[in-house]
Amino acid sequence: AAAVPSGGRILEMGTGAGVGTAWLTEGLAGRPDAAILSVEVNPQVAAIARRLVQGRPFSLLLGDMDGLKQINDIKGHAEGNDALRRLAEMLGSVLRPNDEVARVGGDEFAVITSLAGGEEAAAAAARLEATLENQGVRITFGWALFPGEGENALSLYRAADERLYARKLVRGGDRLGRSLFSVAG
Repeated sequence: AAAVPSGGRILEMGTGAGVGTAWLTEGLAGRPDAAILSVEVNPQVAAIARRLVQGRPFSLLLGDMDGLKQINDIKGHAEGNDALRRLAEMLGSVLRPNDEVARVGGDEFAVITSLAGGEEAAAAAARLEATLENQGVRITFGWALFPGEGENALSLYRAADERLYARKLVRGGDRLGRSLFSVAG
């Protein structure tokens, strides 16, 4: 099974308790795939569905890496894929032990955390952004809270996505050269 050096955990390959379902790991970044956001998947497979069934408040943080398009366009997709792998490793190393992270697709990653308040989620997003930027990676996060901002995976994703792109506009969007993975050099 795959492991994260420290901090957040990835969902390991294997079967749920007697249900014959397996965690799906996205090959490129070594993180679970977008099934993490699916309400159609068995709750033991999908992290959001599992949290919804538990009924306890949680936050979905949705992060979008800046500069991936420029990396792909100028240095090629192999370098872009390497940048995504490094970002996935960094996210895993800075998250709390009970946080879960998955690559949603493209340059987006989802983090599911037990943080229940808007101020807590905003502080976690700012902390992740600052920590990763200190490591040379610019990423912007949006967040949504269960139950206040969504009652299912899709509504939570949409709320987090709206906040993400509003924050991206405020922060200046995809600034070339602000990332370890920049096309300079």
